Amino acid sequence: MRMNSSLKTVVAVLMVSLMVVDHGFASVKCRAGCMETYHACILPCQDSPMHLPQTCNGKPCHDDMQTCLRTKCNVQV
Repeated sequence: MRMNSSLKTVVAVLMVSLMVVDHGFASVKCRAGCMETYHACILPCQDSPMHLPQTCNGKPCHDDMQTCLRTKCNVQV
């Protein structure tokens, strides 16, 4: 009985570890995507003499970046 309980504990720990690692990779991928948004959309706006109201995908550049960071990367902006 004790062996079975230990095995369950080991399996549970492994599953949690894998979930944390997977979340880490997803987070890195997401942040890379956000940085692509930043370089593609935000920087051209900042370099523009007009600055705003240029848009990225139909949204103001800064709003698009903040939305990306908030919704996909869970970063408070």
